[in-house]
Order: sequence, then structure tokens, then C-alpha cells
Amino acid sequence: MGADNNNNNNNQTVDISTADEDKRIKKILLIDDEPLLLRSLQRILRSRYQTLPCNSALEALEALANDTYDVILCDLYMPHMDGRAFFQEMSRDYPEMASKVIFLSGDVGSPEMRSFLTGRAHLAKPFTIKNLRAMIDRVLFTNEGQHA
Repeated sequence: MGADNNNNNNNQTVDISTADEDKRIKKILLIDDEPLLLRSLQRILRSRYQTLPCNSALEALEALANDTYDVILCDLYMPHMDGRAFFQEMSRDYPEMASKVIFLSGDVGSPEMRSFLTGRAHLAKPFTIKNLRAMIDRVLFTNEGQHA
């Protein structure tokens, strides 16, 4: 009788990959040239997410070469490579990440910026913690089922 129970258990398959994916701590790549904002974002998000701060878009591209992320928070205006140039390069090299970017900017009023942000997730600075978390949840939900 014991052997039959073992055989029955061996024949059952359980797909735990979806459950494991849901329980995995989500990773967020933070990109901003303002150290104070990076520290603030880390402090706000660390209770729910694993974060990696990057002081530049170039540093973020290096991080993407070594790991994947569930969400990317990216400032638009940075020296050397701005958020738009980062997005173009990232989209070329890591196209699966394009839908995971949330842009942050104090200037979303110019026609050029409005055009770039049309159809893309973005928050105008200053933003509330509630709005930040809601936008992150929206991006996570939109990308649900896709592996980071």
C-alpha cells in the first residue's frame, strides 16, 4: 500500500513556476543623476522591492547587461546621456525592457517632451509616493506573465 502512494505522488506534476514568479521580490532599476533623489527612491521602495541605483544612463546600461529588472525608473534630463537616448539604446539592445520604463521629469510641458512621452509611463516631479507606487503597480501588472 505504501508503494502505491509513492507511485501516485510521483505521477502528479505541479507547476510551481508561476507561484515562484509571484513570490519573487521584484527588481527596480533606478536611474537619476541626483543622489538625493536616488536615496529617497531607495528608501521609499526598499520595503517592497529590490532596487539598484544608477547615477547615469551609461551605468544603467551596464547594469542591464548583467541582470534583468521588472521596472526601470529613469530621469529624462541627465548629463552625457539623457533618458531619451538611454531609452533608444536600451530598446535596441533589450527590447523586452521597453514596456517596463517609467520616466521621471520636472519638465513634461514642452512639445518635444510631450511627444516623446505620449503612450509611455511617466511621472512629473514632484510626485507623491502614492502615485509612484500606483505607476509601478501598473507597469508590473501590464508586464505580468512576461519574465524579467
